[in-house]
Amino acid sequence: MRVFRRISRYIMQEDLLQPHLSVDEAMYAASQLKLGLNLDPKQRQATVDEILDLLRLKKAKHTRTEKLSGGERKRLSIALEMINNPPVMFLDEPTTGLDDLSSAQCFSLLKALAAGGRTVICVLHTPSARLFHMIDNVYIVAEGQCAFQGKGQEVIPFLEMSCGLSCPKTYNPADFVLEAACGEYGEHDVERMVAAVENGRCHRWTPDYQHQSPARTTSIDEDSQQVVECSDMSFNDANHLLKHDFGFALSGWDQFKVLLCRMLLQVWRDSSHLTLKLSLHLALGIIIGGMFYDMGNDGSKTMFNFGFCYTCIIFFLYIPMMPVLLQWQPMEVLRLAQFLFMCLMVSLVSESMGLAIGSTLGIVNGMFMGPVLSVPLMLLSCYGMGSGSADIPILIRIGMNLSYLRYGLEGIIVTMYRLGRKSLPCPIDYCHLREPEALLRHVGMENVQYWQDAVLLILSFVGLRLCTYVLLK
Repeated sequence: MRVFRRISRYIMQEDLLQPHLSVDEAMYAASQLKLGLNLDPKQRQATVDEILDLLRLKKAKHTRTEKLSGGERKRLSIALEMINNPPVMFLDEPTTGLDDLSSAQCFSLLKALAAGGRTVICVLHTPSARLFHMIDNVYIVAEGQCAFQGKGQEVIPFLEMSCGLSCPKTYNPADFVLEAACGEYGEHDVERMVAAVENGRCHRWTPDYQHQSPARTTSIDEDSQQVVECSDMSFNDANHLLKHDFGFALSGWDQFKVLLCRMLLQVWRDSSHLTLKLSLHLALGIIIGGMFYDMGNDGSKTMFNFGFCYTCIIFFLYIPMMPVLLQWQPMEVLRLAQFLFMCLMVSLVSESMGLAIGSTLGIVNGMFMGPVLSVPLMLLSCYGMGSGSADIPILIRIGMNLSYLRYGLEGIIVTMYRLGRKSLPCPIDYCHLREPEALLRHVGMENVQYWQDAVLLILSFVGLRLCTYVLLK
């Protein structure tokens, strides 16, 4: 099974393409991932051009994928999987959303690929009569059982012999057999069809089936016996292949570099989205910076500084909130590095949580579950600060320990008020929290260690990523 997964490719019904890459760029990036980086650039481009020419995409070579037609997008999805020449290809609804002409062209290409020695397996619902007769072998499933397998031209004789059903000459055979498989012409038609092919154990149906005795219906003809022998030989070949290395063409680091370059190119080309993100971050940075302006070194406004740290955790706007807007914060390399690291880890853990939710739930449920989990995490991140943990119920304390936002908040507060920070200037007669340690005691963080929070955030990140991987697998 491990070998089969490596030699087969699955093309989904939805075309998941990179919208801001051209056809040639998408193919080139895929060739780097699948063929490695050591291949000569001219040879790589020749391979890409050969596949594009085979799938009639040469004219759209420099067209962005977002501007391709439905048929071109489907052909590009097939082309991306053909780069390393897989012997087995699975396609889920390759003609969905295509007109009759595009569907026929797509099927003609698949037929040509199959004629070239590949095994092409398609899942279809009610194909047209033209497409139905282009299929070499048909496998019909009804109620979880095999209702027919064989050539498309044999479907009508099969229904006549097994169920006594006659298809009108002007009727699509595919529609007729699917209606029969759904019980439209009789409640027991499905049972008769399944019995006629022995639920798939009869490898080849022949019109003289009705003349065979029950004892002979379970037998397999000579051609089928050859298939079995071939299967045994393939199994032995698979055991032989297991001895070879079927690793990826690129190392993890090289894959990261290729994907990073591809992502940066798309971000740069998506100018509207990039402009919107930069404007949003800049605007929020100005607003939050104005709210906490000139409070970083004021002993009478220490709690306002605490509120700023909490705002950083919630909005993750550490880049716009750097020295230009936040006045009088200690400008030290170590302190700045620790601040950035905490904000970065909170962002990564938040992204990982979103990936974990998105890998199991749909769009609607995911949009609902995200806020449902985020709000308690935000509340628990600052719950009980200053009141002592002895007065907090055990269940709330467990929730506080599970809130990664709390670890990020603790790390930022400790970063800003430790590392040898001196007493804050006090513009009034008395400032209760002018001493950095006084604030830490006031919020119950006198025993908090920065690196402990950092390790817990890293573990949260790794745990959520592993959870996402398991859920996707």
